[in-house]
Amino acid sequence: MLNWFLPRETRFFAMLTEQVENVLVAAKALLDLLHKYENLEEKVENIHQIEHRGDNLCLALNRSLAATFITPIDREDIHALARSIERMNDYIDAAAKRMQLFRIKKPTAAMIKQGELIQRCAAELVKMIPKLSNPTFSEDIRVHIREIDSLEKEGDRVHHTALAELFQEEKDAIKIIKFKEVLEYLEEAIDSCHGVCHVIETIVVKNA
Repeated sequence: MLNWFLPRETRFFAMLTEQVENVLVAAKALLDLLHKYENLEEKVENIHQIEHRGDNLCLALNRSLAATFITPIDREDIHALARSIERMNDYIDAAAKRMQLFRIKKPTAAMIKQGELIQRCAAELVKMIPKLSNPTFSEDIRVHIREIDSLEKEGDRVHHTALAELFQEEKDAIKIIKFKEVLEYLEEAIDSCHGVCHVIETIVVKNA
């Protein structure tokens, strides 16, 4: 079995872990916004600052990657993993911004459920990413992947049901457009977590 990481290079896994921890902070902030729909401007700005920090973490990792001669796993995989993690933050930020921009008066039950799923997905990533540094944990990693896969499927069901109800019950076309866009950004956040898993599966297979 290949040695995944040289001792002097453990900073990459630490940086990836810091990234997913930041995503979890964003997910918790989003869920707080959805559950306690008040002080919207302040909460949306807070989420944006968390997303901005995520951008900086991703940039720092990529700069470190460019300056490193020998990487623990393929540098393309590290880059893809960092970018896929940050994509979750992008969608969380986008959903929060749209709720403020569109002046959504109250989030729907489906939006709140999506927020809960986003937080659960992020929590799984926080538990999974540190295990990448040890190839003997590959089965543990797959347990987390299966859980995220289950959450993603649940997210699909919530999204599809919410859209069906929106088109069936809402008569205001503008409101339909607004709510549909928010629902889709929240769904993309869940899907992007599933995308992180695809990158991790590739890493596990290549380094088994």
